[in-house]
Amino acid sequence: MARRKSTELKVAQGTARKDRMKQQRTSLLSSVPTASFKLNKRAAAIFRKTCQALIDEEVLTSLDVDAATQYAFWFDMFIALQEKNYAMINEYSNGTNAIAGAATALMKCDDKVQKYSNLLGLSIKARDLMASFEKIEADTESPIELALKNLG
Repeated sequence: MARRKSTELKVAQGTARKDRMKQQRTSLLSSVPTASFKLNKRAAAIFRKTCQALIDEEVLTSLDVDAATQYAFWFDMFIALQEKNYAMINEYSNGTNAIAGAATALMKCDDKVQKYSNLLGLSIKARDLMASFEKIEADTESPIELALKNLG
């Protein structure tokens, strides 16, 4: 298994291609931006807290504002449905049961919250997945490559 050349080595040799190098084209935001659309009071608070957490981690860009707005909107909807304390199961007089519409709505809101949470990297798993797609080049060979070389 051949070892990949580092970006620095490619630049020094004149073989580096700009279209293959990861470049940050949008600058990081240093203050909480305005939401993409009007949010109610609780959703606006969720938006501000989410954006501030992303700013503190130095990952919030202008491209994330819409996802953060959607996240706050759906999280607020989830909380509002949960506060209503609707029955999750409808029980009928003939003895049958069915999932209530409120339960379905709550699950749909949860799906949206999870989707936007992952897009923003708000969970450990999401951040790990995002990091795995970055082009991180190490100065040393991986242990797997060393083991394979020692076998042959």
